[in-house]
Amino acid sequence: MLVNATLRMDINESDPYHEYRTGVVDVSSINEHEWVDFTPPSVLTPYGYAKMITYPGADAIRVHFDELTLPWAGCVEIRDSSGAVEWSRSWNSKDEFDHNSSWVDGDTIYVYKVEKPTQSTPVWGRITFSIDRYQYRKLNHTNVSLSAGETRNITTEWDVSAGNNSMQVVTDAEEVVSEINESNNELSRALQVEACEAPTVLNITFTPQKPAAGSDVLINATITNFGNRTANFTVDLWAEKIEHHPFESPHGDEFPV
Repeated sequence: MLVNATLRMDINESDPYHEYRTGVVDVSSINEHEWVDFTPPSVLTPYGYAKMITYPGADAIRVHFDELTLPWAGCVEIRDSSGAVEWSRSWNSKDEFDHNSSWVDGDTIYVYKVEKPTQSTPVWGRITFSIDRYQYRKLNHTNVSLSAGETRNITTEWDVSAGNNSMQVVTDAEEVVSEINESNNELSRALQVEACEAPTVLNITFTPQKPAAGSDVLINATITNFGNRTANFTVDLWAEKIEHHPFESPHGDEFPV
């Protein structure tokens, strides 16, 4: 998929220096995918056990905690694939009640429980957290040179995944260029991507509808592909039988005392 962004450098009339110059700016195109429901596995790392979240090819990942309990002298940390601590949340953090982490660069992150007791600040209670979903994004950086009043189109090619995507373009994210108006440096558009391959089971029928014990039954499964290209997959049919055998308690003279 090609994403096209139109950029323009305008001269603000309130500029006291009236400097008509060529500007070089970094443009970031960001593909931000919707939240993905996920329960991360536990892995053993050099820093202890952690919950690992990975998405190959991602430039950054963040997580959402559906449960987060932080006692005194305890915190939750997120490390990147190199082991560097990129985010932490403690009991007295100013954003203690925000259950979203910040964006952490890389395609793999590790989430840890960390207890740091001292003689004056023991750990009261236990650290608990549960991650129910994560979000990833991909970046594309381009350096652009624009003369005053010039407009240019920047085209980026993305391999987007199915679901809701937010395509975001940010100019001068590091604020290298001094501007009077910084509010027009970012624009987002929502993009709904349909699944290319979407096998779906529509119905299961039986012939005859009420068979007798021991008779043959024809089972028909109706399936379809709601995607827009050919999908190759297997179809498994399972026969499951549930029987109930109650246990009779002893009674009568069959079991004399």
